[in-house]
Amino acid sequence: MHTESTLANFDEAVSQYGKLIRRFASKTCPAFETSETPREHEARARCTARKAARGQRDVPDASTDPVLASKATKKFNLQRFKLHNLGHNTNSIRQFGTLDGYSTMRSELEHRSTKTWYKRTNKTRTSTRQITAMEALSRYLRKIGTAVSSILAAEEHLQGLGSIKKPSRMHERYEMARSTKRKLMIGSFIREHPGDPAVKDFWERLRDFFISQLRGVRYDGEDTTYSNEERHRLHIKDDFLYEHSHLRINYTTYDVRRAQDSISLRTSRRDVMVPANDAKLDHPFWYARVLGIYHTFVSEERDGGPREWSRVDILWDDGGDHNYYYIMK
Repeated sequence: MHTESTLANFDEAVSQYGKLIRRFASKTCPAFETSETPREHEARARCTARKAARGQRDVPDASTDPVLASKATKKFNLQRFKLHNLGHNTNSIRQFGTLDGYSTMRSELEHRSTKTWYKRTNKTRTSTRQITAMEALSRYLRKIGTAVSSILAAEEHLQGLGSIKKPSRMHERYEMARSTKRKLMIGSFIREHPGDPAVKDFWERLRDFFISQLRGVRYDGEDTTYSNEERHRLHIKDDFLYEHSHLRINYTTYDVRRAQDSISLRTSRRDVMVPANDAKLDHPFWYARVLGIYHTFVSEERDGGPREWSRVDILWDDGGDHNYYYIMK
């Protein structure tokens, strides 16, 4: 897990390490004579003997050849990929995340494709060229297949035979449908639930919530109220709320990962926990059950100006002794 502060510390540590390792190579290493280990010396002698056996060089005499008789000098080498790559680690983490966030399985499995293509070649010096041609042909066929699938899916959607799955909008705080098929007329809804505690002061609180959102003011339930004159100057387009059954929420986990959760009115996943706005409570959270997921279009009457409709998304919950409306920001 990394944050910007830990990556900044990592950058500083790498910079300090670079200075120390260069000082080690330029000052400490020249003061010592270092040579290869006995194991390395033996391995070099065996390699030389193998090459001589294959006729690549004359067979040396270990007793007279100074190269084989003595151990080779070994010096510290800064020109190593591991040392060079240290400076790129922080940028790689910013672009791709830490190592536990992705896998090399996909690239490793790609070797199977190359091996399969190699079996179809004549296994001569031109095998590489033949594999390249087969890879290009496979890539073009994939492009054609993708284009055909897109065309068929678009036609299917236009004909009403199916729908194209929309990609997830991970850059947004939440995802709510834009559909206006399911409508809830506010006046009729209030008249049909005269004794329902959840609908008590529904008209007043709903308009107070809308006014707060249009004015950019935090809505704190009963602590945020407006006059009836201000409430009547608020217009709800066609007096409708548009109902939805699902809400998807994008959030950041404790280990700084992107994740998703959902609220669904069709299942038991409709209980939520929100920060308590009441300083008198000892507990910092409220627990509630979501009663509705809506959106609508509202406008506040202004003198001489054209009416501009603004979309407001609503999460209506029942917390027992309080009802709240939340705009997801």
